[in-house]
Order: sequence, then C-alpha cells, then structure tokens
Amino acid sequence: MKNISNWKFKKWVNWIENSPSDIPTDIWNYINLEIYPEDIEIISTILLPITFEYKGVILLNIEGIYEKEISEMYDKGLLNMVNKVEAQESMNRLVVNDIFLNTADKSSDDTIMNVAELIKHNWEYHLMKKYPNRHFKVEIVGESFYPVVTFYEP
Repeated sequence: MKNISNWKFKKWVNWIENSPSDIPTDIWNYINLEIYPEDIEIISTILLPITFEYKGVILLNIEGIYEKEISEMYDKGLLNMVNKVEAQESMNRLVVNDIFLNTADKSSDDTIMNVAELIKHNWEYHLMKKYPNRHFKVEIVGESFYPVVTFYEP
C-alpha cells in the first residue's frame, strides 16, 4: 500500500497544527482520536467476506443473506458466459466506488486504489485460509479511478 496521505488526514493535521494542542500529527494519533472500532468492524465484512460453494465454484456473498439469489444469478449468467471461470469472475466483482457510493467522490484516485489493494490482499489471505486446497486468482480490474476487485479459479 502506498503512503497514506488523504484529505481527511491532511485536514486533521492542519487543524492540530493550528490549534494550541501538542498532539503529534502522525497516523497513529489520528487513528487513536478519529477512528471508531465500529467502523473497522463494519469494514471487516468487506475485507473478510462471506463466500459459499455452489456447483463447484466459490461465490461472494458479502452480506451472507443472498445465497439463493446469487446462485440463481450465477445460473442465469452462466448461459451467457464462455465458461465457469468467466462466470465466477463476473459474479465475484466488487466495485470499490460502489462501497462508498456517497463519499467516493471526495476521495482521491490514490485512496480508492489503496482501498482496492487492501481488499485484494485480504481476499487473497481469506480465500487461502478458508479453501487451502484450492487456487484463486484475485485481481483488480478496471480503471484506477474506478477499480473492481474480483476473484476466480483459473
């Protein structure tokens, strides 16, 4: 992941530096003072997603409540795809900007790409641990300003 220097952190640093506070303006103090555990807890549903096996492929079900609907979409999509690999890759796409639908436009392309890299890294680890006998390809596809994270079994 690249060096973190986003607008929220910069704004906080500026505020601290222009206040009578003597708080150090580093990432650690920013986290201590501005980030809630509940935010991390909610984001963990994306970083460690729920997946399930259907017809021999692993599918993404981030909320854990749409297995039937996702299975039906996979079956319908498979009719229009070249093979199971293409169908799996298509079904397991997560558009990073869509996660932050109301706030992504305030973030830089670098920040959005850093988040995509974080998701990719976590999915690689999660899939490896949950399915140790399977091999997955986790990729970031799309444009740098609109990245999509996906996984499939080649």
